[in-house]
Amino acid sequence: MTQSAPLSVNWIYDLFRIGQEVASAESTDSARQQMLAHIVSGFGAHSGCLALTTEDGRSLRLVAGTKLPAHVIGSTCPYGDRILGWVAQEGQALLLNGDVSKDPRFRNLRARNESGIPMVALCWPLTVEARVIGVLSINRGQNQEPFTEEDLGRGSLIMNLVAIVIENALLQADQRRRIAELSTLHNVVAIAPDAIISVDGDQKIAMFNRGAERIFGYRADQAIGRPVETLLPERFAHAHRGHVQQFGDASPDSMLMNKRREITGRRRDGSEFPAEASISKLDTPAGVIYNVILRDVSERKQAEEELRTSHGELKQAYQNLEEAQSQLMQSEKLAAIGQLAAGVAHEINNPVGYVNSNLGTLQGYLNDLFALLEAYAQALAQPADPATRAALQSLVQRLDVNFLRQDAHSLVRESLEGVLRVRRIVQDLKEFSHVDEAEWQWADLHQGLDTTLNIVHHEIKYKAEVIREYGELPRVECIPSQLNQVFMNLLVNAAQAIDAHGTITVRTGAEGDQVWVEIRDTGTGIPPEVRERMFDPFFTTKPVGKGTGLGLSLSYGIV
Repeated sequence: MTQSAPLSVNWIYDLFRIGQEVASAESTDSARQQMLAHIVSGFGAHSGCLALTTEDGRSLRLVAGTKLPAHVIGSTCPYGDRILGWVAQEGQALLLNGDVSKDPRFRNLRARNESGIPMVALCWPLTVEARVIGVLSINRGQNQEPFTEEDLGRGSLIMNLVAIVIENALLQADQRRRIAELSTLHNVVAIAPDAIISVDGDQKIAMFNRGAERIFGYRADQAIGRPVETLLPERFAHAHRGHVQQFGDASPDSMLMNKRREITGRRRDGSEFPAEASISKLDTPAGVIYNVILRDVSERKQAEEELRTSHGELKQAYQNLEEAQSQLMQSEKLAAIGQLAAGVAHEINNPVGYVNSNLGTLQGYLNDLFALLEAYAQALAQPADPATRAALQSLVQRLDVNFLRQDAHSLVRESLEGVLRVRRIVQDLKEFSHVDEAEWQWADLHQGLDTTLNIVHHEIKYKAEVIREYGELPRVECIPSQLNQVFMNLLVNAAQAIDAHGTITVRTGAEGDQVWVEIRDTGTGIPPEVRERMFDPFFTTKPVGKGTGLGLSLSYGIV
């Protein structure tokens, strides 16, 4: 076709045919490119481009081009920017002949290739019902004949057809997309494991997916058209009608909608099962539709019941374990106390022995003093004479009254000290043995260490010297009797690890909001093969009858 020849009927028919291909094509890119090339050829142009309005309605996106760099396809141009943006914004066809680089109407003009900004061009807005859907532009080279107003007018008529073709193509593409989405949604609904049921305004089942067939035992053709109350036990029919009334009066955004609740369903065979259901309401031109998503929770309920049973069994087992642990602690405490009983008895026997001896001696002193007092009483009953006076003097010298006076005070003081020592040992033993005191309380760890050291004194004193290096400790919230048990086990183990005679050092300190207690001995140490098992219950390296193997295990558990 020549540059100024009128467009032929055949050319217009070919354009119409291409337009049908554009509308029906799965991929419109090549069809658009073909349509643009047909228009460029028909107008005797050198190149051209097609840009469509983006979804936000504020920009153009280049979707087709002839003799344009490949990288510009897909680029965008805001409305009002450059030549295409100006045509889209103004909605006016445009004839350009000559240099437009200085034209104030066009912002941000820049060349797309080495040929520079087109100097001979026709641009048309593509409009449908006064709405711009894109812009089509064709260009001639500098050596070609310029476009005319007649070309612009003929093109405007053709662009009406082009706009309709492109709009139909967009609508068809959107329709295909919606159909694909609906098909996908239908497939998802069909294969969903949950029951998905649609109910119309008359409470008749309108849709019944495979999940509903599996859960309720009805085929879809058996369920559709039945009242939805068929799927509920008869005793819940009245309550269901009330719920329907509430849902009917509620807005789609109310709290009644989409709220998952537990219900009871009824299968085709009449058996009942627990279920969770959520209901959504949809107002359509044909009437209200209720969509129900229902899940059979029979297995979950059974699992919950088994879990509750298991929880009860675990709780009972935990109580039994606590009782067993308490009994083990009692056994270990009693075993430790039994082991220390001889030493404690020896510690008590020493002060009791000299208190007994002192009391025997004091008894003799008292007999002598009473004899002297008797002699004085007889002397007072008779007249004074030199013989009586001499006898009294002889008795005083023989009894050594001055020694009695001094020694009696020493005996009483030593006896009181011995009694206090026994009392302290008994008190320490009493405090240490309170294994049933399981209440948390604020305690002085130094007092607990000292009490424990007094209890195990006889066990340690022949094996080691105890060095106390106590730091400043705040009171600690703990169970004191249990910590005393830990201290005793560590101290006794330390003493037993010393072959001849050594040192046990007890250190304490505080770091930040924590306190620490360290017990170090100069014994033989722990072999590497034993360290991995040293906290195992009933593991011991001592001979049979010498240890229970529970000391360090219980200590580890307590700490």
